[in-house]
Amino acid sequence: LSIASNPLVIMSRMYINRLSDDLLIKILWHSKQPKQPISFQAVSKPSWLSMLPRPRYTSENPYGDDVNDDSSESQKLEILQLGSESAPPNTIHSPVSARSNPKSHSPLSAPPALTDPAYNLLIASICSRWRRLAQHQISMLLVKENRVVSLQDLIAAVKCFPNLSHLHLSDNSVETIDDAFLAVLASSCPKLVSLHVGKGVTSNQDFEREEEHPVTEAGLDNFFRHCTQLQHLSLYCLHRYGKLPASLSQLTHLRTLALTDVSALVASGFTSLTSLAALCVDISDQDELDLANLAHLPAFASLSLCEASWLILEGVDSHPFAFGQLASLESLEFDRYTPRFDLLFPSGSPCSRLERLVLKGCDGLVLPEDIGERLPCLRDLSICGCENFSELPEQFSSLICLQKLSIFLSDMVSLPETFGKLPALTALTLHHLQISHLPDSFYQLTSLETLKLSHCNAIFEFPPRFGQLSALRFLLIMNSPYLALPDDIGGLTNLHTFKLHENFPQQLLPSSFTSLSSLTKLELVHCMVAELPEDIRKLSSLQELSIESCSKIQKLPETVADLPSLEILRVSECSSLSLFPSLSSLAGLRELALGKFLQLPDVSNSLPHSLEVLSVGGFQRLTPLLEIPALPRLRRLSLTSVGLIRGVVAGMTLSSLEHLELLLAGEAEELPFPLKFLPNLRTLTIQNAGRMNKLPADIGSALQRLRQLQIQQALELTELPETVSGLQCLTSMEIHAPKLATLPDSLGGLSRLRKLNLSDCASLTQLPASLTQLSCLHELNLRNTPMRSLPCNFAQLSRLKDLDLHGCKQLQGLPEGFSQLKMLHQFTVTGCGELPADGIEDMYGLHIVNYLDASETLV
Repeated sequence: LSIASNPLVIMSRMYINRLSDDLLIKILWHSKQPKQPISFQAVSKPSWLSMLPRPRYTSENPYGDDVNDDSSESQKLEILQLGSESAPPNTIHSPVSARSNPKSHSPLSAPPALTDPAYNLLIASICSRWRRLAQHQISMLLVKENRVVSLQDLIAAVKCFPNLSHLHLSDNSVETIDDAFLAVLASSCPKLVSLHVGKGVTSNQDFEREEEHPVTEAGLDNFFRHCTQLQHLSLYCLHRYGKLPASLSQLTHLRTLALTDVSALVASGFTSLTSLAALCVDISDQDELDLANLAHLPAFASLSLCEASWLILEGVDSHPFAFGQLASLESLEFDRYTPRFDLLFPSGSPCSRLERLVLKGCDGLVLPEDIGERLPCLRDLSICGCENFSELPEQFSSLICLQKLSIFLSDMVSLPETFGKLPALTALTLHHLQISHLPDSFYQLTSLETLKLSHCNAIFEFPPRFGQLSALRFLLIMNSPYLALPDDIGGLTNLHTFKLHENFPQQLLPSSFTSLSSLTKLELVHCMVAELPEDIRKLSSLQELSIESCSKIQKLPETVADLPSLEILRVSECSSLSLFPSLSSLAGLRELALGKFLQLPDVSNSLPHSLEVLSVGGFQRLTPLLEIPALPRLRRLSLTSVGLIRGVVAGMTLSSLEHLELLLAGEAEELPFPLKFLPNLRTLTIQNAGRMNKLPADIGSALQRLRQLQIQQALELTELPETVSGLQCLTSMEIHAPKLATLPDSLGGLSRLRKLNLSDCASLTQLPASLTQLSCLHELNLRNTPMRSLPCNFAQLSRLKDLDLHGCKQLQGLPEGFSQLKMLHQFTVTGCGELPADGIEDMYGLHIVNYLDASETLV
């Protein structure tokens, strides 16, 4: 599900928070303009999704996790999306969870119907050949931005979908909307619960008068009267529209409302929207803001002001609106708008329930001295990118409920001396500040548990008595090149996690460092630390030690082997490291990762029997060769870029090994050890197979418990052995080998195989007839193969759900009976040239059809 890049995403964000981590379905439909190809694609979840904010924490939900997930309430979600791929949204505001009822859904979170991660998505074009597929299954229609779909096409599409419940028209996606379009929605889509109309969904001119707008008050009135089930409504298209009709009051289920013109709410029945929980306003073109009616909304909990370039509140006898009047307001965010606290949070009218305040890009921001009186319940304050914001008020400590403070990218040069009197502060993040020191009262932050100092280039010392922060559990110091650790750091007796990252200047840690009796995790990354203290054994609680890219470290002290609680040791990219202690006495060591040293340390005879995970790789010299002893508990082994390691484990068995990953050097012609030594292997991954032209002949008999086989970049692999049929537990096979020309007939004997990926096998022209015997096969990927045809009895793959034929340019047609694949949900047939589509229109089970161009691909 891909969302539009509008300034404030309401409708789409409801579903983003519930997307599966495994797969994000992105479906794109280009308009019917010449040379505008139709393209659909399924892609992995992009990294920007992980940056989306989570719901605000509450007393019932202290970590901000979504407490509303109820997978038992799941229904099918069917989506049709029209448009072109766009970048992720620039501004997405975090949702606010309902405080009173932890099981109730937050205003902007997904309803229970969308919690099922096994999405069933239907894609169909509007052409007559596919319309029958779409009529009773499409429930969500998304038109991507900048496509300029004609109004006639849009109306025709909407008429096809009587079950449409969600309609999203992104910015500049449709040439215009008018009363006729709203009338079709009102008459054809009685189940509509969410409507988003982005900016630019009108003609290009500005409508200075309401009567010039293609959407009239009468048209909206009719729409509101018929679509009374609406829960989410975004009308960014109504620029300078005027007031909305009074029938807005009939939308009693409306939970989120987004507008560009607040004046449209005047005399519109706005105060009757008793379910409204979130109002989002783009006021970039507004001269003034009057939100007095918000005080009458009992459910109102969230307000976002976004994309504001300037805001004028002048020429009135008294301020037109005070946030203190909003008894339910809990979360407030300003983005590129600098609020005047004297007007918005007046003295004597406190905003009594506001707990979260975000100020982003508020240039010239000034916080009032009595901020604690104005915001008495504030728990979370974030200040980011506010130019010319140089100081906090002296009475900042009057925020007695403040628990979390984050300040990013600020011109701030100092913190007030009273800063240490914030009694409830538990988490503090200071990033890219110009402060030269922390206040002397800092040690009085007796509740502080998390401290993150990042890119504070001017700070050169910790405050006195820093070691008295007895509650501190997490400390991160990153890219602060002049900041040295204090001598009393050993006083942090409750510190559990300590991270020194990037340009930490000290070469020797303070002598009191080993007094951190509760320390469980220590990370040294890109630091100037030259050696660890000899008495490191005193860190009796240390469970995880990671040393990465510390170029000055030449040795690890022998006393590392005396750490009684050490479970994880990772040492990598330490270019000067040459001496490594024996680890045999680390009876509790479970994971060891060694990589990218000048020379592989001789640890062959010093590995403890407790080891469960071993990763070795990236050494310039293999002297001596790595020898892996019999490790009875070893479950996962990763050997990457370690050159010639032939015969490493000859003569012994890794009886517990379940997962093996090999990234071979270019000279390797065979696996480094016989597979018979790995009787319990579950997954085998071979990358950069170099000169290896075949797999061991005994693979079927040796790896009878293997479930996943993955071979990548096998440039010389030409065949698979017939004995592969012995892999009776195999459920997934991925082979990427450009010279692989044939598959063995015995392949059909893999009775449990569910996934077969042969993509980019550039020499594979046909599949064996036995393939149709794979009765459990769910996914078949033949992407970019010169496949000429599919086996005749292809329809016998009755459980096939996903078929990818992208780039099979030599494919001459689909086999007879193809339409009998009633369980096929995803069918990708992009870039296949002229491919007949006879029979596809009868495939009612087809839920995702990906194709490049209906005029060229399906004929």
